[in-house]
Amino acid sequence: MHTLLQNTQYENKFYGLWGGPATTRLMEKKLTELAKSKECLLLIGERGTGRQMAAWDLHKRLFEEGAPFVVIDALDLEKQWGNLLFEPEIPGDLLPRSGSLLEYVDGGTLVIKEINKLSSKAQLQLAEAMRTHRNCLVVGCLQKDPEQTMEILIPGLLESFADRFTIKPLRKRKRDIPFLVQGVLEKLAEQHNRKTPSLEHEATKILLSHNYRQGNVTELIQVIERSFFLAENDVIGLEHVFFGPTAKKLGGTFDLLSFSWLEKIIKEGSFVIWSQRLVAVTFLFIIALLFAVPQAAIDIGLFVLVWGLWWPALAIISPFLGRIWCTVCPFGYIMEIVQNKLHLHRPVPDWLKKYNYLVITFLFALIFWLEIVFHMRSNPILTAVLLTTILGAAALTGIIFVRHAWCHHLCPLGGFVGMASIGGILEVRSNPEVCLNKCTTFECYKGTPQITGCPMSQYAPYLDNNLDCKLCFRCARNCPNGSVKVNLRIPGREIWHLLRVNQGFTVFIGASLAILIPILYFEPLRQVWPTGMWLLYHAKGTFCLPYGKQNVPLADTSPWPINPLVIGN
Repeated sequence: MHTLLQNTQYENKFYGLWGGPATTRLMEKKLTELAKSKECLLLIGERGTGRQMAAWDLHKRLFEEGAPFVVIDALDLEKQWGNLLFEPEIPGDLLPRSGSLLEYVDGGTLVIKEINKLSSKAQLQLAEAMRTHRNCLVVGCLQKDPEQTMEILIPGLLESFADRFTIKPLRKRKRDIPFLVQGVLEKLAEQHNRKTPSLEHEATKILLSHNYRQGNVTELIQVIERSFFLAENDVIGLEHVFFGPTAKKLGGTFDLLSFSWLEKIIKEGSFVIWSQRLVAVTFLFIIALLFAVPQAAIDIGLFVLVWGLWWPALAIISPFLGRIWCTVCPFGYIMEIVQNKLHLHRPVPDWLKKYNYLVITFLFALIFWLEIVFHMRSNPILTAVLLTTILGAAALTGIIFVRHAWCHHLCPLGGFVGMASIGGILEVRSNPEVCLNKCTTFECYKGTPQITGCPMSQYAPYLDNNLDCKLCFRCARNCPNGSVKVNLRIPGREIWHLLRVNQGFTVFIGASLAILIPILYFEPLRQVWPTGMWLLYHAKGTFCLPYGKQNVPLADTSPWPINPLVIGN
């Protein structure tokens, strides 16, 4: 039974795929030659290139169905068995045996992984056993050619392997990647009674650009399997592709969920929901009052609340507590309510995923420009129009696209808060070992019938920064394995370990800093320049300064003598 289960495992391990037509022909030709030779084989290649699959294919060509196929790691070989492996039975042995290990695998195949890790004594014993027992195929696996590394194998053992074959790493045959991906997806779809998913252009590009140094074909298969189960609409996009190292487990954290009362509050979710409702109702009341009774809104201080308290509070709180505002943001909450009623389920366009930082930067500068030009800080009606427009844009985005596409790819306030939160003291993280080895349902990402999945399309074991984490705690509520933690941490600790932050957001940082220049430079000139000229150069200063040099001539009507300046780098 054990042999049958093991054989089934190897039958499905690589989905029977080698790559494109050229690679498949090469492998078939070489395996046919090796099968005719029937000599012991040294397979050379990096981890995950398919060495065990090649050995399994060769085994099937040489032996009958049900023949033993044994795979042993060289280090485990000596630690667990020692001399019992290669020496025949000795009178007086306490353990009954019928012979050496090669006799146990008689009529089958023995695969020894990383054979160079055997001690010299064990290598010598193996070489002797291979000479005296010829009815067993021994396949040794190496990561480097022994001729390129001194003393990797003793000469006696090296001579016992008459055949050698090297399998190229996946990064040196990237033309095989599309064929491997399509083959894996087709087989998965057949196994799970689903339509074969298609890959978006950006997802294909990132699969081709990765070097797969962690596991070659095995790593690619794991990425595709995970993407297959994460994708919901038979389309695999950029947000479904996770590879590379998982988030590092760093010290200096304290899990707030270790307090049972706080864990209960977060996992019940009612506190967050009622907080969202309270903020949303307050927000709608303020907008209604700004429209209906503008002067009253000023008199009772609501107008000051919007421009004088709320906005500065975000700049102060976000670097400490992360995107805590996004947890209760009325735009996101109302958007989700609308989305639940009317939803077109369109995927987010590739260009928006790739260049969202430029869109967010432009919208941030646009709101700033409108605020200054139309004196919104002193006009309740226009402030209400601005807030209503943003709310309408968020709701429309929720109707068209999946999840919280507005918050993730368009919201200028979210971009500001997200960048500020990277060094915050609050984080949501998971234990990658538990997630990758125990989880099969991906509920942190996909959600459950009761609770939707991550609104920002984040997969917990790969979350290593706060940029796109809204602190909604849905992953903590959905995780069936208790892997997700809500940590207090040392401020700024993760900045030196970031792997998955969109580096394009440095443009946003530059723009948010450069935006001070039009405020300080052009505002004093507003009263003395012609309106048209002031609007033109204020717009140029707002939208062009962050991106390069701009010549900004000053009018002769300036109240103080200033020569023309060149603003920029």
